[in-house]
Amino acid sequence: MNLISFSGKVLRKIVPLKVYIFISKKIYIPLWETTWKMGLTEVAFSEICQSERAVEYAWVLKNITIDKGNLLDLGCKGTLFPVLLASMGFETWGIDLGDIGRYKSRHPNFKFIKGDVITASLPENYFDIITAISTIEHIGLDNDGDIGCMQRIGRLLKKDGIAIITIPYGKSANSELLSLRVYDCQRLAKLFEGWKIKKLDYFKELEPGKWLPSEESDITSSAIKQGPERVSSIVCILAEKNSQFYNLKSTSVVY
Repeated sequence: MNLISFSGKVLRKIVPLKVYIFISKKIYIPLWETTWKMGLTEVAFSEICQSERAVEYAWVLKNITIDKGNLLDLGCKGTLFPVLLASMGFETWGIDLGDIGRYKSRHPNFKFIKGDVITASLPENYFDIITAISTIEHIGLDNDGDIGCMQRIGRLLKKDGIAIITIPYGKSANSELLSLRVYDCQRLAKLFEGWKIKKLDYFKELEPGKWLPSEESDITSSAIKQGPERVSSIVCILAEKNSQFYNLKSTSVVY
């Protein structure tokens, strides 16, 4: 455990929740992001290994079954994942609201766009694969922004393209501190309306840094654990558009 994680855990135990949320947004989250911009990958890698990324990255790579093509990664700030994909030979695009470290922008197979996926100028019917690793749940918490995002993903994908999505799964809830929603089966069905789910796997955290495959029936409680607040159960999904996708009513998104 590094100093950032340890101090966060201690703080969570001694101050009220609202104070902890304020301090986290003003100090801890910017500090963590700075480690990436400065290239302090050892610190950031330690954070990843203690989160759901440890299983998400492995699952996504396992389910990419083509050797080359056009790939878009949503929410790519603070992750080395696009560089891994670019190094595998994919023409990799990334999009995020925030800036990325200089190390990623130097890769010849990687193109970064700063903006939101709903309104950004991106080529439609262009991508073979679109990945969104723990990203969709942060979009439009006060509206159906996540639904609008999935519709945009569908328009950006080629006809036979696939979306690989990972999101928190459990008892439906929103986390103010983490700025995310947790999906249950009803919300999941709404999110993937117009899509054919080809593969779906659940994972659950046994203790910090230790994740294992799970059954949906075993994920009956909240997907958010305390001390510090974190996601503790997820669902990983591989999907393609079905014929109904093109008949969906467009969902407008207001940020």
